[in-house]
Amino acid sequence: MSKHTPESKLFAVSANYDYEGGTAIAVFDTEDAAKVFAFDCEQHRHSKPVPPQDIEDTPANDSEWEAWDVEQRAWLEKHPGGQDADSFTFYEIPYYRATGA
Repeated sequence: MSKHTPESKLFAVSANYDYEGGTAIAVFDTEDAAKVFAFDCEQHRHSKPVPPQDIEDTPANDSEWEAWDVEQRAWLEKHPGGQDADSFTFYEIPYYRATGA
């Protein structure tokens, strides 16, 4: 049993990358605030530009991919979770205040 006792709880929102797990991107002192932020991130994800279907070495296809890249970069710049975010979850973590030695 740990001699440390949590002072309170914090709620972290993480960006999840397919199979690679998550990275905490924001921490809140209330569950509601974490849920709102995660919801805003999920809503933004629904507007993510769809990449072209074809991968061909043609000028027309290259142009499609270049246009998608511009859209994708603009979408990432507006993302509430940051430019490296994909999907989101939130979780509770204990908060321990550091004490003097």
